[in-house]
Amino acid sequence: MIFNIYDFWNNGLVGLINGGDHFEQQLRPGEIRMMSVHAKENHPQFIATNRHIMQGYLDLKDCIWNSKKKTLKGVSDVIKDDTYKVIIATNGYQISTCNVSAGKYKVKMIEGNSGIAELIINTTKNATVNWEVKFK
Repeated sequence: MIFNIYDFWNNGLVGLINGGDHFEQQLRPGEIRMMSVHAKENHPQFIATNRHIMQGYLDLKDCIWNSKKKTLKGVSDVIKDDTYKVIIATNGYQISTCNVSAGKYKVKMIEGNSGIAELIINTTKNATVNWEVKFK
């Protein structure tokens, strides 16, 4: 099995690692790291959020892939005036469109991290936001 490893503090994909491989990081003095580890799927998938070091555990209420519609849909608790990011491994798909139920949004690929996108949501009040990213 292959895993996506995402570095919360450095906002980037560390890479893909085989489940049987050894993973090691060198830390600078005073540095900490927090990694999310998700088994790589054969379709787009959520791998982290920027809300908390738990990377989605507290704020991401739901996330489902619909293979017929080629959509990744989720529900996130977003805090007013604080940029919220959902990190998505596109896994070979391309983003087509996006929609959110509240606030303003944009989707962008993270430079230097091939196949990793950010869905960025900003609201003017605390909100539970339904979001959907369509792929082709």
